[in-house]
Amino acid sequence: CSRVIWIDNGQIQQTGVTEEIIKAYLSKFAGIPMIGHDLSQIENRRGSGEVRYSGIEFLDSDKQPKGVIRSADNLTVRLYYHAKKRVLNPHFAFKIYAELGTLVTELNTWLSGFDTSFLPQGDGYIDLEIDYLNLAPSRYYISLYIESVGVPAHYDALDYCAVLDVEASDCYHSGREMKSWAGIICLPCKWKLGKLNNNKKSG
Repeated sequence: CSRVIWIDNGQIQQTGVTEEIIKAYLSKFAGIPMIGHDLSQIENRRGSGEVRYSGIEFLDSDKQPKGVIRSADNLTVRLYYHAKKRVLNPHFAFKIYAELGTLVTELNTWLSGFDTSFLPQGDGYIDLEIDYLNLAPSRYYISLYIESVGVPAHYDALDYCAVLDVEASDCYHSGREMKSWAGIICLPCKWKLGKLNNNKKSG
């Protein structure tokens, strides 16, 4: 659609050209810190609340806070949670959105085949380990949710609760950094040159 309306808590915030309104909406999250963010105080969230996200961290391979994140890095996303009571069959989801709100990917424990039969009451965390972050340099927005498998239950959902700033890197080992003009993902690839034999036998 060419025009959209941004509504927050039942009130119209802005209306206008789609791209401009999406940028205005996402810009309100621009001040979210990238490393070590407390999610427990966020009020604008959905779900029953039996278990909720309480924090997020971006870590390196040694499980230390990662100051700069680059294309093709390995990355651990640590998601902290608090369970008010024992919760059965939860699954966790981590969603990455591009600057205009396009869903790049959703990573969740159910699709990955990582089954959690229950969470005990109290505090804990779950690590999402990404071997190759194939995102081009840009700012990305993170949404999270926790739901149950089997009997449907929605425990917690946070939209655009954190940002992921990805810096340029030589992800192809060519001596040239991938830039944002090349798209939003960098795919591992190889090029091979071949030759067609067009010679015809005379006869």
